[in-house]
Amino acid sequence: MSKTLDKKTLPISSKKQITIPSKYFKALELESEVECIFTGEEIILKPVSRESGYFAQEILNDLVDKGLQGEELKKEFAKMSKNVRPAVKKLLKDVHQESEEFMKNYKDETADIFGDD
Repeated sequence: MSKTLDKKTLPISSKKQITIPSKYFKALELESEVECIFTGEEIILKPVSRESGYFAQEILNDLVDKGLQGEELKKEFAKMSKNVRPAVKKLLKDVHQESEEFMKNYKDETADIFGDD
């Protein structure tokens, strides 16, 4: 999919739901769920069905370095791959909690540096 900007206003139902336009759904090859990221100003929806090749390559490298091969390698790779998503979710949750704590104690010091103007 090309990285062109395509903007569309979506209605919000009485149940606070939106419908993703079919062309976006198909273009992103969405399946049963999306990752929803709230930035404080925007909501970003991203596909979750695709896993990063980086993690797969790292897992495979580690298992091969341990000497695994054949069916044992396949079995262990599948087992470890299933743990990636929950680990990333936990990491994101931890980062979110830390950022919330940071923002509670945040003091904007720009006025001290630049003045109140």
